[in-house]
Amino acid sequence: MKKLLALLLTLSTVLSISVFGISAFADEEETRPPTYSFDTALRTTDFAVFGSGIDANMSFSTSKSKKVSGTSLEIKANCTEEMVDDFGGIHLPASALGLESFAGCKIHLSYFITSEYAAASSFAQVFATEPEWDQSDINTTISDRWRKLILEIPADHPNTYLGIKIPMPVAFSGTVMYVDNIYIYDANGELIENLDSYIEPEVTTRATTKEKQTEITVVTQEIVTESGSSGNIVIIIVAVIAVAAIAFVVIMLIRRKNKFY
Repeated sequence: MKKLLALLLTLSTVLSISVFGISAFADEEETRPPTYSFDTALRTTDFAVFGSGIDANMSFSTSKSKKVSGTSLEIKANCTEEMVDDFGGIHLPASALGLESFAGCKIHLSYFITSEYAAASSFAQVFATEPEWDQSDINTTISDRWRKLILEIPADHPNTYLGIKIPMPVAFSGTVMYVDNIYIYDANGELIENLDSYIEPEVTTRATTKEKQTEITVVTQEIVTESGSSGNIVIIIVAVIAVAAIAFVVIMLIRRKNKFY
């Protein structure tokens, strides 16, 4: 009985460490400067409006209106009519980062959909393309708050462009969304260092820091690829359930053992 209890407790501990280890990795990411912080306008020229976004008079610039920290990239449009061709928005070539392609790369970014654009369009997407296609959908039904998105590009998809697809199903004029803190990991899992002079947030006192913090809802979305692979959220949920089940078994065995003494 003692050996069984020891084994169960050990297994429970290992699973707990695994679960919290994944969370710790996510927290560690946020402590490092992102590849694109948009705290200066130095590298905004890496991005360009493409496709139907040109006809919709899309534009972008740095803004302090909404941001996770420092400044963000504000994307606007002045579209006078419905765009039948919905393939337009802004994109970034792999060559801007010194890469041949985004094959095997992983992208994390924060986005803020305005309620005005949410009322005009039911979806938007972050994508990687040419020659393949990979995407992660932006949920426009949840607006006016910061959310996070992850896109993974398979190693055998040598896509040369990373972009945000912004459909214009109706006439629209105003701010579409804000984007901040884009983390780009290369095929070796290494974070590409900051390119646009990241400015460390100023911290004065604990009280002021708490007031200035921006609330971010962390969303691990399904990663849509040709293979239909999903993110790590399923693994985390299964591990949590396993830990709870093991703890329950241990408690019941201990109670049962004490009953006979």
